[in-house]
Amino acid sequence: MSKINLKTSNSKLVFSQNNFPQWGITHAQVPTPIVLKDKNIIRVFFASRPEEGKTQIGFADFDYEMPNKLLHVSSKPVLDVGDPGTFDEHGVMPSCILEVNNKLFLYYSGWSRSVGVPYTNSSGLAISEDRGNTFHRVSKGPIISKSIYDPYSATCPFVLKNKNNWLMFYCSGTNWLKINKNWEHEYDIKIATSDNGINWNSEGNTIIKSDDNMNAITRPWLLDYKGSYYLFYCYRKSYDFRDGSGSYKIGISFSNNLEDWEFSKSLHLQNEKSDWDKLAQCYPAIIKKENEILFYQNGNTFGTNGFGLKTLFIGS
Repeated sequence: MSKINLKTSNSKLVFSQNNFPQWGITHAQVPTPIVLKDKNIIRVFFASRPEEGKTQIGFADFDYEMPNKLLHVSSKPVLDVGDPGTFDEHGVMPSCILEVNNKLFLYYSGWSRSVGVPYTNSSGLAISEDRGNTFHRVSKGPIISKSIYDPYSATCPFVLKNKNNWLMFYCSGTNWLKINKNWEHEYDIKIATSDNGINWNSEGNTIIKSDDNMNAITRPWLLDYKGSYYLFYCYRKSYDFRDGSGSYKIGISFSNNLEDWEFSKSLHLQNEKSDWDKLAQCYPAIIKKENEILFYQNGNTFGTNGFGLKTLFIGS
């Protein structure tokens, strides 16, 4: 198996605070793109905050041929928080979206405030029948959540539909650490399976495990290229990770069977970092176009300033 060689250029903040919708005062977090070919656009879903302690999901449309060109921003959220007492009553964040039988399946992270530690995370699914303008939940409960295998959290899913099988790469909490009077979460990347994309089976199989350099690993996004698989994600340390020395960086692992993974390289690309992501690079997502990859990510302060786009060129 040969490794891909990635070169980068054209780093730009394509969605900034000047573009934020009226319903979102701060953040455009966890950019989640999909190509709507019938509209010739790239629709990027993101999480924004109308108030402190609450997140909702909206979208921004970009020209497919000129991905830096912003066309439209949703005038209202397409997915609001859940009902009181549900797993997503205080916030929803997009994680993965794919087209299934002319419908859009939006896999998302939901969170609720907790006692003791700050929050609890689980994963939900919402479906759109109008090309992503509105969504309805498949249930008020999560599709994957805390369990015997995931005692702390199960969130940030990336879903792959492979013939009749479905695979989910998700973030599983491994610990809470108290650091400087704050509880900080740690997590690995695990894998789950499904027959229909709704009911999921997880046996706690860890594929990307945290270590001394990667205490928290999240937002997996898979690239299938010439029979090999490349998993993008972001990782941080437990200490000083809010734009400090332990802040998020982008990494890649690769596999030829979706089970055994080897760390390949870091993609923090120091020569290419701009002001908006010079302190942190997090929540990667990609769109593949021929021999280039449109690489979306947040930068400093977890997306407070918007999200950016880099072009990664695939070399031999």
